[in-house]
Amino acid sequence: LTDALTNTGIVDPQAIVSNSEVFNKEYQIDISVIGVGVDFNADLSRQITDNAKSSIHFINDSEDIKKVFIDEVESLLCPVARDVKLLIEFDNGIELEEFFGYNPNVGPNRIELDLNNMNKGLTQVFLMRFTVENPNESLPPVFARIDFVDASNNQNSALTSSSQLQLQRSKQDYNPLVNEEVKKNFAIASIAQGIHDMAYYVEQSQITTAK
Repeated sequence: LTDALTNTGIVDPQAIVSNSEVFNKEYQIDISVIGVGVDFNADLSRQITDNAKSSIHFINDSEDIKKVFIDEVESLLCPVARDVKLLIEFDNGIELEEFFGYNPNVGPNRIELDLNNMNKGLTQVFLMRFTVENPNESLPPVFARIDFVDASNNQNSALTSSSQLQLQRSKQDYNPLVNEEVKKNFAIASIAQGIHDMAYYVEQSQITTAK
């Protein structure tokens, strides 16, 4: 619970990050950061939590306090999985166009992504856009697997699932985002990507493109 401003004790940010890595790697102690204050050092906190593959929260008002300390305290105290990896496999016929918000390793017909450690009740959304090479053919299923170390017994485990993609053929206009949860996350991902692109073009002095 911190503003993450280094003004007492060890003040070198890299030393703090290195110390946090020791706790995580050698002692398997996860570090979740709850940030407070208008001057909250998000950069340092992000490095610490990325090191431990843990969560980061920011308290802005009383509702945030309730959310973190009441709704999520059980999650913070109940680790479920460590060293989590996501694998998505798909056959020829569909091609990955965009993976929102992450930089996965993309190979022929497969996507691999290292995830944060997971606690009880955690929900994590991954949003991808695929291109269908031939919409007149039936689509093959997409397979997903999560590999992880079970925190309860320290054993390697895996969960698998598959989804059969379908095309709706209709003369009427078709909205592919009829699922409200998908629509919401797609809107968030699109806005975030737009902000990222704007910042990039500003750095390149391409102001018109950024606008």
